[in-house]
Amino acid sequence: MILIADSGSTKTHWTLLESDNKVSSYTTIGLNPHLTDRETFFSTLKNNFQIIKERVTQIYFYGSGCVSEIQANFVKDILKIFFNYATNIQVQSDILGAAKATLGDDEGYVAILGTGSVCAHYNGAEICKVSPSLGYLIGDDGSGAALGKELLKAYFYGLLPQELTESFSTEYDLRRETILENLYHKERPNVYLASFAPFLKDHIHDESIATIVFDSFNAFFKHSMNKIIEEKKLRITFVGSIAFYFNDILQEVAKSNKLLIHDIQKDPIISLSAYHQKRLY
Repeated sequence: MILIADSGSTKTHWTLLESDNKVSSYTTIGLNPHLTDRETFFSTLKNNFQIIKERVTQIYFYGSGCVSEIQANFVKDILKIFFNYATNIQVQSDILGAAKATLGDDEGYVAILGTGSVCAHYNGAEICKVSPSLGYLIGDDGSGAALGKELLKAYFYGLLPQELTESFSTEYDLRRETILENLYHKERPNVYLASFAPFLKDHIHDESIATIVFDSFNAFFKHSMNKIIEEKKLRITFVGSIAFYFNDILQEVAKSNKLLIHDIQKDPIISLSAYHQKRLY
């Protein structure tokens, strides 16, 4: 059995490939090593894979937070201990997984807009240049976390229309103490900020909401995409829920930056599984 994972900060999508080409799917919490402690990681694996753990022989884990060797080894060590019959375990960044899913063996540019954001130049085999990963506090333009932060600011600064302000306060607990507790004292504050993205999606036809999304995407292109892209003739692809659900505005921003997006996938796990399946059987 071969286990493939595409892990973000919010969710991890898994597929299990069997020798008869049967494919099973699983979804767990996000397993970003910057946000997930060892105990939570182990309990997540135990709760979902205990029955099949001895049958898994290969693992390909693509994860947010796995760019650095230290964090990748943290994840790999846990997988080795739990899946102790696996003889081949590879842990690599989620941006490489996104590149394989959308570009295959072709050179191009790939970006992730999910809870966080990142973009990279892919040479058809590996990532050769990646935008700086500064996290949700000072980076992650265009991400769910960035959009949630801008929405909260607009609400508290009184920049939203009255009807939208009332809808927002009705749908969410927007007491100042609740927000500060979630941002400064609880785990996964970036995931908390991204949890406001559905409100943006539901009210995207309001000009103030569309402006928030447009400006955040434009900042992503200005600070990240435009710094990475050197050959405009190469394909540009995106993955992630934010890119998928706000694709119209994303395409508009790309056009304003004189770029064309060739593919947008919500969840790269299906294409990523197909990529590996093609090479394994």
